Amino acid sequence: MDESARYSEILKQHGLLRECITRLGAAAWPDTDPPTEAEQLAVLVSETAQLHEILIGHFALEEEGGYLEPVIAKRPGLSDKVESLREQHAEILSMLGRIDRQFKAGTSLADARSSVLEIVGLAARHEVAETDLIQKTLVEDIGTGD
Repeated sequence: MDESARYSEILKQHGLLRECITRLGAAAWPDTDPPTEAEQLAVLVSETAQLHEILIGHFALEEEGGYLEPVIAKRPGLSDKVESLREQHAEILSMLGRIDRQFKAGTSLADARSSVLEIVGLAARHEVAETDLIQKTLVEDIGTGD
């Protein structure tokens, strides 16, 4: 896969991840009559596991051939920002592993919601920051011929 196709795929996956993150947040705080606590916990477990699985593959794609190397090549001053975002991959996956263990050990709905809120916030901020960095550095530069 060439660089342009790879980054197009990454941006497409960011959109799908935002949808997954939104579903997870909605499962924690449903707008309609909430299901029973057991049903809601089951949905949270399922949605969290799906997010974890998707992110494992997504982060592997992003890190293939060097994490955001084209961003650094075009704007070397952003290397600290890129490294910080790359380090968040391990943090996010670790947090998802902790949440999975929490769910398997048995947890209250309140504790599950708290964990989901934490991961939803972190993952959403991370994906928005990456998308913004890619679009501003690669897409806009390519589009303007710079």
